[in-house]
Amino acid sequence: MAFSGLTQLIEGIGELTQALGKKMAYTTGEHTDGDNDLDLRIQDKMREVAMAIAFVSEQLELNTIAIDAIAIDAIAGYELVTNTLSGLPRLVKNLGGLSCSSSDVVVSIIYPAKQKMTGTASLQYQMGLSLASIKLVAKELDLDS
Repeated sequence: MAFSGLTQLIEGIGELTQALGKKMAYTTGEHTDGDNDLDLRIQDKMREVAMAIAFVSEQLELNTIAIDAIAIDAIAGYELVTNTLSGLPRLVKNLGGLSCSSSDVVVSIIYPAKQKMTGTASLQYQMGLSLASIKLVAKELDLDS
């Protein structure tokens, strides 16, 4: 698999971001394209991104304990403000950070002279934040996570 699954992760992030954008624009959950329910699309895409994060973590031998700890800390912090703020924009923001970090690691693979460790540390951090946001959005939309 090309670039240890990073390109598939980036693709999944794009698809999830698109589904979240539609959900924010069409708050009823129905989109004019006539395709399936937006909540179901979001649920499918969140699962894809979570699986891609797990795969990339394994391929790059990232510290999954650290990623989980970041997610747990982020969930605790996010839950303090969840009552007044939808988790959808936060997830979009965190996915953007994850996409940038993933792209940085791809560049470091192509150009080994760049410092790969900086990219993977940022990638682990962004993975944790994104997983936390995915869990909170699943809870907010009452989806199976």
